[in-house]
Amino acid sequence: MELYWISGSAPAWRVMLVLELKAIEYTSRILETATKEQKSDAFRAINPRGQVPVLVDHDLVLCESRAIVLYLERHTPTPALLGATAVDTGRIAAGYEAIINHVDTTVTQFVRPVFRDKLESERDSVRQHAGVLRREFDLLEDQLQGRRWLMGDQVTLADVALIPAMQRFSRALGKSDEVAGLCGFEGFDQQFPALWRWNTATEALPEFDRTFPPHWR
Repeated sequence: MELYWISGSAPAWRVMLVLELKAIEYTSRILETATKEQKSDAFRAINPRGQVPVLVDHDLVLCESRAIVLYLERHTPTPALLGATAVDTGRIAAGYEAIINHVDTTVTQFVRPVFRDKLESERDSVRQHAGVLRREFDLLEDQLQGRRWLMGDQVTLADVALIPAMQRFSRALGKSDEVAGLCGFEGFDQQFPALWRWNTATEALPEFDRTFPPHWR
């Protein structure tokens, strides 16, 4: 297998985590955004939209992260990241989609002004998205009560979905003390202790270290 990806891309990171958690051998094809390699003719021949991730497995070319994750789950069933029963699969898939649709998308809107040094001019937008995130974090905090991972005792696709979102959020808070103060996220570990413990546990996973965006190190 070959995986085409960009450092820091949340969809690509999710796919890499699945590959590593399942111990699937693959060749890493990192694309350089500085030269817009993802928009090159060579890469567009693989994915005409010029987007990552792209997984190539012999004659199969998959260009959407959700499709890739489902393919990998069927390709290598163990460890099962979507559970062992239909009920498990439904619950985990719902959690996976909820995190991508509600947490990850809001994190993107929250961090964009921070990383583009537009915090001053977009304060209202940052506060608005921080409010949405706070409600989502409250839900996750409740879900994690008495659990090590989001769905129980094992890492699942729900955890895979949340890891890149939380790391981008944490990186934005670390960029400036002003961000946490503006949005009321000072002392995040005290406000959301279960979510903080979960985040610490994910950072201890060897798969986390192997997939951490190289340009963030």
